[in-house]
Amino acid sequence: MSRRASIGFNELTSNSDSHTWRIGSARLDIARMRLIATSDIPILTAEDLPGRDITFIADPFQIALQDTTYVFVEAWSRSVQRGQIAVFALNASGQVMDSAIVLAEPFHLSYPCVFSYRGHFYLLPEAWESGQLLLYRARSFPWNWERFSVLLELDYADPQIFFHRNLWYIFLNTDPLTNATGAVFWSESPLENWRPHVQNPVFRNDRLQARSAGSLMKHGGRLFRFSQNCSSRYGQGVFASEIVELSPSGVRTIPIGLVQLDRPDWARDGFHHLDMFLDKGVHYALFDGYTGVLDPEPK
Repeated sequence: MSRRASIGFNELTSNSDSHTWRIGSARLDIARMRLIATSDIPILTAEDLPGRDITFIADPFQIALQDTTYVFVEAWSRSVQRGQIAVFALNASGQVMDSAIVLAEPFHLSYPCVFSYRGHFYLLPEAWESGQLLLYRARSFPWNWERFSVLLELDYADPQIFFHRNLWYIFLNTDPLTNATGAVFWSESPLENWRPHVQNPVFRNDRLQARSAGSLMKHGGRLFRFSQNCSSRYGQGVFASEIVELSPSGVRTIPIGLVQLDRPDWARDGFHHLDMFLDKGVHYALFDGYTGVLDPEPK
C-alpha cells in the first residue's frame, strides 16, 4: 500500500455505522476459560462521551485509584475518520462521573495500554500510522498527556507491555495486513533500550496468537496471555494461551483454546479484547463486543 494504515479494526469500522462496538464487564470462569457477562447491557458506549462525533469505543484498559476507576479506550472520530484516546472516570458504583478525549494525533490511535512506573503514569498506544512505537507520559493523570519518547521504529499493531521477573516485555503484531506474525521485545526499563527477542518472529503464520488482545493474567503461579482470533476474519474472538517460558533467550507458549463468552445481545457477533482485573479474589474482565457483520478483511 502507498500509505501506512492500521489495517484491521479501524479499517473495517471507519466507514460504516452498520455495526457498533461497546464495552462490557464479565466474570472469568478460569477452569472453562468462559466469560459470563455481569450485565445484559454495556457499561460504556460512545454515547457516554460528550458530543456526537464518536462512532464507537473499543480496546478498554483500566486503572483503579482509590474510589475511582479510569477506563481508557479507543474512540473512533467520525469527523477525522481515525481513532483517538478517551478516558471515562467511574465511581465505585460504576457510574460515569466524567469523560473526555485525552489524546489525539494526526494519525490513528488505538489500544491505549496504560501502566505506572516509578511514580508516573505512561500510555503505550497503537500508533502504527506514525511508523513509530510512541510512549506518552501523564502531565496530569488521566486528562493530560504528552509525548515522552520513541521506543522503536517499526510497523506494528496492538503493543502489550508488561513486567515479568525483573524485566519488561512487549508483545506486538508485526504484520497487521495478515495478523499472522508477532514479535517480542525486552528491556530492563520500559522507557528505553528495547531489544528484539532472539526468536523473533516469535509467532509465524499464527493468526490465533500473533496479535495481542489485552492485558495478561497471573493465576496460581501461571501466566496467561490473550490474543485475537483472526483465523478467518479480524475481530471474531479471543484466544487464550499459557506462557511457560519467557526470558531474553526463550519464549514458549502452550495453546489453551478460544475464550467462550456467554454473550449479551449487544455483543452477539464478536469480541476481540480483554482487560483482566481482580476483585475480592475473583477474575473479571472488561471486554469490547459488537453487533452486525464486519466486511471482509482488506488484503
